[in-house]
Amino acid sequence: MKQLFCIALLSFSLFSIHCGRGTVIPPSSLPDTLPSITQEGKNTIGSLVNGKVFIPRGSVGLPNPSAYYDPSTRNGSFNVSMTRFDFGDSVQRSFQIIATNLNKTGTYPVTTPATDVAFVYTRLLMRTNTGCEYIGMDAAKVQQEGQLVITKLDTEQKVIAGTFTCTLITAGCDTVRMTDGRFDMKY
Repeated sequence: MKQLFCIALLSFSLFSIHCGRGTVIPPSSLPDTLPSITQEGKNTIGSLVNGKVFIPRGSVGLPNPSAYYDPSTRNGSFNVSMTRFDFGDSVQRSFQIIATNLNKTGTYPVTTPATDVAFVYTRLLMRTNTGCEYIGMDAAKVQQEGQLVITKLDTEQKVIAGTFTCTLITAGCDTVRMTDGRFDMKY
């Protein structure tokens, strides 16, 4: 009983100290700025989507953002993803770059039909569970055009960095134009 009392007192003390430091800022009121273009494994990603900043925000228990690279699968398999939850307008946006035959720095075209690089973008209205999906591997439904530029691929330090641009078009949804994209990830 004495230990439980001590834990409760310690918890209350820590809570009081935390609350005394000021107001906790909700994620939706944090400033939206693109991360700097770096090559140090800072685990950053972002782009402009139709002129508005798109950066990771929120989580469902999984790393956000996340990256994966395996040089031994399909001549270099790469995946980077991020999700943004905007609770004020109940919108979830997800983005993913999927690539194969990626084994060195350089420019990789994003085309329809997808060859080695595909982009996936989803916008879901959480209140109605409706939205739009742009799955670059599905050439029958999505047109994609752009480029992925890998500026660093360090398999010893496990860092991959680069930039990207892309236009995604699917019937019944707005065109998505991703510009000024950049990522600097540890995998």
